[in-house]
Amino acid sequence: MTDPSDLLKEAHELYDAAHIEEALDLLRPLLSHQGRLSHDNRLSLLRLIGRCSLELGDYERARQAFDSAARIAADLDRLDLAITYFYMSRFDEAEMILETLPSYPEIEAEIFWYRGLLAERRGDFERADSLFRRAVRLDPRRFIVPQKTDESDVRDVYEAILEEFPLDMRTVALEVPVLVEDLPSDEVLESAGGRVHPLALGMYTGTPLNRKSAMTPAPDVDRIVLFRRNIARLAHSREDLCRELRHTILHEIGHHFGMSEEELQERGL
Repeated sequence: MTDPSDLLKEAHELYDAAHIEEALDLLRPLLSHQGRLSHDNRLSLLRLIGRCSLELGDYERARQAFDSAARIAADLDRLDLAITYFYMSRFDEAEMILETLPSYPEIEAEIFWYRGLLAERRGDFERADSLFRRAVRLDPRRFIVPQKTDESDVRDVYEAILEEFPLDMRTVALEVPVLVEDLPSDEVLESAGGRVHPLALGMYTGTPLNRKSAMTPAPDVDRIVLFRRNIARLAHSREDLCRELRHTILHEIGHHFGMSEEELQERGL
């Protein structure tokens, strides 16, 4: 077998270059030889599998990898495990870890950020914003203070987008209610069965136009929901906020017109 250190180095390079699946393919032979790996190589293997799996949305595999790493290593891996629990919508488990993690300088900002996300989910927005600001003070290059936004901001951008549509497309788009909520609710996350991420920017529910028929349920099941606090967290400025809102609205309208995720990505949406 190729030297494990060389394989791990190559896999790290693939991961850094965003070739996530190729990195995982390279790591798989090492999984069956974990017992023969050095402590450092085994830890590197587990961490990289966890991070690749997070990128691919395979949260259960990420959880298993970070849990194993946390049992043999340090608090950094417990932080990764907490983040994975958050992505899995297992918020109580994420909070339990975050509340007990020591505040090492290299992870303190991230701890504050994810504690802020959990405070948001409890509806404690004032506490969340305070924690976000602490994260930004510690690491301003990685984190940003969320822009303030309300439903009127979303409506203004939505109406501006519709004005750009041809009349026939505008008429069809207007048939779909657009709702504005703070965050995906626990009920939405549970009913979606993992298809909706806690940090989702928007969500289309209903039957796309290209799949409708006489047997399709009443049109009131079609709707677009925008999650304004998740959108606001991506914006450095008001201009960024409008840009993110526009991108998200067009993405969800695209789903209503029958576009797949792949087609939307090809169009830059």
